[in-house]
Amino acid sequence: MNITILGSGTLLSDVSRKPCAFLLQQGRERALLDLGPAILYQLKSLRIDVLELNTVFFTHFHPDHCADLIPFLLNRYLLHKEANRHLTIFGPVGLKSWFGTMAGLQGSWLQQGLPRLVEMNGNKVNWLDYEVNTWPTHHTTESIAYRFDGERTYFFSGDTGFEPDLIEFARGVDVAFLECSHRDEDKMDGHLTASEAGQFAARAQTGRLVVNHLYPENDTDDLPRRIGRFYKGPVTVAADLMQID
Repeated sequence: MNITILGSGTLLSDVSRKPCAFLLQQGRERALLDLGPAILYQLKSLRIDVLELNTVFFTHFHPDHCADLIPFLLNRYLLHKEANRHLTIFGPVGLKSWFGTMAGLQGSWLQQGLPRLVEMNGNKVNWLDYEVNTWPTHHTTESIAYRFDGERTYFFSGDTGFEPDLIEFARGVDVAFLECSHRDEDKMDGHLTASEAGQFAARAQTGRLVVNHLYPENDTDDLPRRIGRFYKGPVTVAADLMQID
């Protein structure tokens, strides 16, 4: 799988880092994982045809992870009125209620082509050759992380704190995309610090660590060194439009 980091930052980041999103590509097939604000423009900068994106995975419903969904759906509708009938959205329990609230404010255009909604609650699904599993992160009551198992294995933490069960869920993956929000001295509940991200990856025995969801105060040149005190594998600090194989 080829993965493009569409957004590596937060709502507090400067223009060099958009909020969260990943573009997953396997052959000619593509999917999105999270869809924060300004991500639609990232797709356009890459000349991605939004009509070719028929799968979206959401980790949770904070706006820095999902705010561009309605613009994305409207863009597709304006290009082809039936396009959204061919879209499948996976997300946490509560997806249908959350989506229904937003859809009720949009008028008739969205009702003409509603996407398929699948709530992930311990159920396994398949995307192409990958088995997709989720695990709760407790960042919010509905937040989930994703694991894709195929020829290679990938873990996407979404927003999370340091949680032993989640570490076990991520065990042995080839590439872990792990949030790394804050410096250790700025610890906040529901988010990882640099040292926690390193300890998480070390305990999970991940092959490679890619850190993202960086707040400005943590986005410093010494971030790999701070993580490397605990994790001895390769560390990549995510950047917008970076590609990871």
